[in-house]
Amino acid sequence: MSIPVQIQEIIDGIEMQSDERTSYLHRSSGEVFTVADDEFTTNETDLDGNGPEAIARAIDDNPDAYIALPDRFEIDEYRMMQRFAYTVSDEPVQEQLLRSLRGAGAFRRFKDAAHRIGVASAWYRYRDNAFAKVARDWCAAHGIEFEDLPADSSSQPSALDAEGAKPHIAGIAPFFIVRNVPAALAFYRDGLGFDITFQGPDADDIFFGIVQRGGARIILKDVGVDPLPNSLRDVQKGWARWDAYLDVPDPDALAAEFLSRNVKFSQPLKNDDDGLRGFEVNDADGYVLFFGRPRA
Repeated sequence: MSIPVQIQEIIDGIEMQSDERTSYLHRSSGEVFTVADDEFTTNETDLDGNGPEAIARAIDDNPDAYIALPDRFEIDEYRMMQRFAYTVSDEPVQEQLLRSLRGAGAFRRFKDAAHRIGVASAWYRYRDNAFAKVARDWCAAHGIEFEDLPADSSSQPSALDAEGAKPHIAGIAPFFIVRNVPAALAFYRDGLGFDITFQGPDADDIFFGIVQRGGARIILKDVGVDPLPNSLRDVQKGWARWDAYLDVPDPDALAAEFLSRNVKFSQPLKNDDDGLRGFEVNDADGYVLFFGRPRA
């Protein structure tokens, strides 16, 4: 391979897969593409060279140039959760984790239990390390040169701020309760141009998802209750129309992009009375997103 693949790209590609989607490594460029299975059956003849149908066609036309990443059966996240549980020294906690893995719906019960018990952060660190090992082993088995994750935190933001007084906080993400996670994910992906960075835990049981575009990340979850956007609350004082403020240096350009995607604005692009320039969009569950910036 002329260009080493970034091991994080392999990890991200693995996590994007489901029963209906497969990720492929393009051997010569080191790029990873995730393609839905139904893209391989399209009858379109005039294909966008960067679109998923075009990538599927390229894989069909030149299969030796691409290689499928490990699938969910090779990864076996269920066994990964079992192994993590056995690393927990507290026997009552270990037993609760192992009990959550019994029967149907184990993925959801395990993750709910990990959060309830207070070991979720440890689980996600363990999972990240396990996925990284899967990616490294797969590259080694296929003779693929790769650039590994940083051995230390030197490439990451410092744990302390410039004064060394406060731990660094890398970001914040709204957590929206939604009616239907796949529908919400599709809105953010197809309408607002976000990437789906996680959905699951299983292809046939998607109740949790994460979308991201640039520095904006939104967490979505179906917990069996109706969404309650701020605009629907019985506000007793002032107003609280927005559910998220997204800082956009060029709201005019973003508005033009959204209009090209046929996104409907709940408030048009304008200069408002609060010294902001931007616009509002209601998502699939009625959450109001403001995209804009302070006026100079």
